[in-house]
Amino acid sequence: MKVQWLDHDKDSRELFKEYSLSFKQMVFSGHPYYMVNNPLFHDATPVVLYDQQQVIGFFMFVEASDYTESLSNADEAIYIRGLSIDSKHQGQGYFKHVLNAIEQVARNKGKKYIVMTTNKLNKTAYQTFLHKGFEKYEPIGYYGYRQLLHFLKKRVVD
Repeated sequence: MKVQWLDHDKDSRELFKEYSLSFKQMVFSGHPYYMVNNPLFHDATPVVLYDQQQVIGFFMFVEASDYTESLSNADEAIYIRGLSIDSKHQGQGYFKHVLNAIEQVARNKGKKYIVMTTNKLNKTAYQTFLHKGFEKYEPIGYYGYRQLLHFLKKRVVD
């Protein structure tokens, strides 16, 4: 498994042309090409995960975010957004590798926590993150005008 940080200025069209997500996944996490090229997300660092030169996963991290500010120790957390596994590679154990990569990024940045949100309608993701050691740290809140979110965190350093 290879982990690579992307530059927002790099043309990622070719990189993500074979990356596929279901409609539901597109709604909940966004396609990586959209995430990398959306000016709203230029405060985030895109990370691509490869297996044998195939893109299998993607996430972005932010060291300071509205979501980390709600923690009493906000400077000790990174916020993860846009996490996805290419639909062709789901169910093959890659999620574990993506979570390990996220934890390693947090440790390398000197952070103690990973913070993320899941849409309330995305019950599978919510239950999966709870199963993987995340805990709910705030009541459900709103993002934008229509999305109810679960706020989750995981401690990665003692």
